[in-house]
Amino acid sequence: MLKKFHQFITEQVSTQALSPAQEEFLNNCTEGSWSINPQTGLVDVNGTFRCPEMDLSDFMGIRFGNVSGDFNCYGNKLASLEGAPRTVGRDFNFWGNNLTSLEGAPETVGRDFNCLNNLLTTLEGAPKTVGRDFDCKNNKLVSLEGAPLTVGRAFDCRDNSLTSLKGAPETLGAGFNCKNNKLTTLEGFPKDSNSLDCSHNQLESLKGIPESSSFWFLCCKGNRLKSIGTSIEVSRKLDLSDNQLTTIKGIKCAKGADYDIDLSNNTFPGNVLKASMKSDKAYISAIGKAIQSRRIGSSQLDLGWIDV
Repeated sequence: MLKKFHQFITEQVSTQALSPAQEEFLNNCTEGSWSINPQTGLVDVNGTFRCPEMDLSDFMGIRFGNVSGDFNCYGNKLASLEGAPRTVGRDFNFWGNNLTSLEGAPETVGRDFNCLNNLLTTLEGAPKTVGRDFDCKNNKLVSLEGAPLTVGRAFDCRDNSLTSLKGAPETLGAGFNCKNNKLTTLEGFPKDSNSLDCSHNQLESLKGIPESSSFWFLCCKGNRLKSIGTSIEVSRKLDLSDNQLTTIKGIKCAKGADYDIDLSNNTFPGNVLKASMKSDKAYISAIGKAIQSRRIGSSQLDLGWIDV
């Protein structure tokens, strides 16, 4: 009896009809083909689905299952992700809506997950793994709890109201951007990141970044930094301008790199650099370029920053 009941339910699900308006919506927005999965009753798309900037408040009652390509629903009036795909093979783009929650988001996304420019207060409901980039900038986030555990490339949470990085991804393949928040600490910073922009926060040190981290790009402009507080190697661009630093002990520039350095608007004392810079040509070149570009004033020549 139970088996027959299950068969009856499956048949009902597989034969549920779509209205002409729903079919027209699917036909107009699908690049590839779509079908109703007889086992789930959900609409699967073999290809990409695009419904951006159509003034949508929902998906017209359609519930999606698997989408092999991109799913683009940005620039609408969506307040809920009810009916969104369970899996997306490439990018899931839904920026510029009215979402306050990620409940109903895909369980897996093969490439980019873009939820910027919404009204999100939490990341609960996000997929556990994102293959490439995760972008949640310009929301109303006060916490990163619920963020993916693993992001294959970059994580961008700038322009929110974060006070800590608790809940940030555990593993990151590339850069981390948390500028323009209210951070007082970098505790919770993910391992394996190769660049960091934490400018325009309320940081007094860079504690929380794992010791001996290596970045190609580090921008901490416009904080309240008084010390570095950890050990970091930088290989290309370093911006510590507009802080309260008297030393940048802990920063090491990778030898042989082509540097872009900005240390302006700090409170470095004099007569320190000569004792610590020794005769390393890479360091001398870096300081020389910064002086020539007027990002280090003549009164800040003795910085005492490479003390390794």
